[in-house]
Amino acid sequence: MNLIRDLWRDERGNANLASVILLTTIIGLGVVVGLTTMRDHIVQQFGDVAISIDALDQSFSTSNMGSFTDPGAVTDTANTEPGGLYVRLPASNE
Repeated sequence: MNLIRDLWRDERGNANLASVILLTTIIGLGVVVGLTTMRDHIVQQFGDVAISIDALDQSFSTSNMGSFTDPGAVTDTANTEPGGLYVRLPASNE
């Protein structure tokens, strides 16, 4: 704790105005370039997402869907279809 207090109170360091201005300028330019690059990449990602969403094909069609009925009361018995699921389709080898 004493070391931190001693470093805080140390006044031996000398920084002239030119070095402070140079350091501030370099940091400022780095921040501007970094934020510009980040903005460009974020915009690119949004564009990629927009193209992906535009390319989605949500069309779905099928033939021979069978018949679906509402059973009313739902009961499950052994060796039968689950209650509430009455689908009449021929068996297939999938």
